[in-house]
Amino acid sequence: MLISTYYKDCVIFLSQEDESGSHGPKGTAFIVADPSTIDGKVEVVHLVTARHVVEAARATGQPLFARGNSARGGIITSQLAYNNWHISQDTDIAIFKNAPLNGFVGSCIMLDTFAGQEYISTNNIGLGDEVFFTGLFTAHPGSTNNEPIIRFGNISMMPSEPVNIQNADHSTSSVKAFLVEARSWGGQSGSPAFVWLNPLRNLGSITLPAINPNEPLPLSAQPRLLGLVCGHFNISQDITSKSETVDWKVGINAGVAIVIPAIDIANELKKI
Repeated sequence: MLISTYYKDCVIFLSQEDESGSHGPKGTAFIVADPSTIDGKVEVVHLVTARHVVEAARATGQPLFARGNSARGGIITSQLAYNNWHISQDTDIAIFKNAPLNGFVGSCIMLDTFAGQEYISTNNIGLGDEVFFTGLFTAHPGSTNNEPIIRFGNISMMPSEPVNIQNADHSTSSVKAFLVEARSWGGQSGSPAFVWLNPLRNLGSITLPAINPNEPLPLSAQPRLLGLVCGHFNISQDITSKSETVDWKVGINAGVAIVIPAIDIANELKKI
């Protein structure tokens, strides 16, 4: 599966200033828009991320910024006032309406490309379907430009029962979520997760569509926004020592990411 740069350019990093004045990325957000019903133009864009990313940043007492690539080259930043965030009371979603992204280079995820309930039911989205998500790789965020990384996986559990997640204040809450067999870590909280329908996913007679590489994929063949990456599961493992008795534990990434459904993002957008 070859990923278009469109799915990389729809994300920005969320950053805070350090003592030197440089912007250290803390998490990921993605750009969502609803085209005008008059002429199809995008008039208002929103930034979507995980609630715990915004709450953790607010707890530091320092401002939060959007960090993206500038149309003039290099990195550009824009402050995101905390009182302009819509914070979900039900799940791990935060939305900044009418985001101040003038001068940023990026693409928008349109609301009509969300994997809503009708799309999921019609296409029988389920276990094993292919997923990728784009986000911050904290070991290499990019120094002169944002450099998002793309991770790959498969749906391993549908959101039939709530799962427990950890909030910014270390409390837990139960949310509806997909579980995806893919590694994630802190900086990728807030990443968009896309589901792609591999033409070979169904058994039987298959006819592959002819694709012109110079033209965009038809809407029916494009990846859809499955949801938002809010974290992953850790397995607690004991640490032993031959020289002394220790009672330490370390968290091992279980390779299972937690994805808040796109339908919940759409519902939160209706509230702002």
